[in-house]
Amino acid sequence: MADSGTVAASELLKDWHTRVHKLEKAHFRSASACRNFNYILGIPLVILTSVVASEVYEAVRLHAIEQYPWNGIEGAKSLNGTGAETPPVDTD
Repeated sequence: MADSGTVAASELLKDWHTRVHKLEKAHFRSASACRNFNYILGIPLVILTSVVASEVYEAVRLHAIEQYPWNGIEGAKSLNGTGAETPPVDTD
């Protein structure tokens, strides 16, 4: 026969196992929710940031060409990143 100490220890271990299992499930549900939120927020944010950055980049490039027409082609090359010549902007 098992003594009362062994029975108590066995019950304690079963209780711990049950609680750990419940907490493990809760942890994985929480991690799944966070992952979903990351995608729901992250993907549109990356797209929006790319669009805004492209617009700002183009505005800076055009401003540089208008402000420094003698450096327009060289400045456009460096801002354009392609090295291709950009036609000068008519400031008249």
